[in-house]
Amino acid sequence: VVLGVVLGVVLGVVLAPVSGGVSLGLTIGGIAGGIAGGGNNIVAGLVRDHRIRSDIKKIEAALKRFDDQEKVIYGLLERVQRDFNCLRQLKHKLGPYNVEI
Repeated sequence: VVLGVVLGVVLGVVLAPVSGGVSLGLTIGGIAGGIAGGGNNIVAGLVRDHRIRSDIKKIEAALKRFDDQEKVIYGLLERVQRDFNCLRQLKHKLGPYNVEI
């Protein structure tokens, strides 16, 4: 964009005497177009950055939920392990009755 604007200004000024000043009008139009294009790039960048920040927040929230669920599952598995150990001890105490667990 910058290169196009610079090239347009140089050519417009150089051709001004030959074109009767018409090239200066075109140069101004080119500069305006370059500025508008630059503005569009800035806006597009801001929108992209906003979407990225929004996506990061969503990912962080999902990871937090996953971490919370993992803690709950881990706690439940610890309870199952304790209960299973209790059943093993009970089976050992009941030994002669041959209880399957």
